[in-house]
Amino acid sequence: MYQAEGKKYTMTTVSGEATQTVTGIKGRRLIELYVNPTTSTTVYTLTIIDKDNHEFPFQAGWTGKYISNSFSNFPQYMIGNITFKISSASKNEAFDVKLTFLEEVY
Repeated sequence: MYQAEGKKYTMTTVSGEATQTVTGIKGRRLIELYVNPTTSTTVYTLTIIDKDNHEFPFQAGWTGKYISNSFSNFPQYMIGNITFKISSASKNEAFDVKLTFLEEVY
């Protein structure tokens, strides 16, 4: 049996950057990533950094809302803290972020 868990954050960019560390990840798989800046014309770059400081870029120069459920360049299962990073944002503003993880429940 599997159980999905969502983690929601509001991040505000300062000088075009913001980071959020997500804790308590134990053998979970990222199944959806949702990012929505306040302004639909805001351009930004998305990156996830794992516990070993490996960077996994999702989109460079993305504009507006971003929703993905395809993570072929990311490890299938994650363990430990991960950091979600927004960089090179064209505006300093709030971003709504939702990460949805799936875990196997015994």
